[in-house]
Amino acid sequence: MALETITLPEDENFVRRLRLKLEEYQERYEKPRNPGDKRDSSYKIHVLSSLLEHGKVDVTDLKGRLIESTEDFDWYLFDQACKVINAYCVDDADKIEGGTGLPE
Repeated sequence: MALETITLPEDENFVRRLRLKLEEYQERYEKPRNPGDKRDSSYKIHVLSSLLEHGKVDVTDLKGRLIESTEDFDWYLFDQACKVINAYCVDDADKIEGGTGLPE
């Protein structure tokens, strides 16, 4: 089943940690370690920025906007970015393979 909505938790400390994660993604975007990092970080930045700004993300709507504005949209990387951000939000981060986790 496809992920439709990502909802921001109400816990202020958790939101603070997500803001730190956004900063981490922005650093990865600016200084990618490998070619795929830039695009991966870009999708995570879009998803997380939207989540922090609006309190939720309509995944289909965001995907549509990115498809219109991105020359070479990568469905897989976008879906993975959504799954990672959602896993953080529903306290399912133990299911994420790799990555650095949420900052304290």
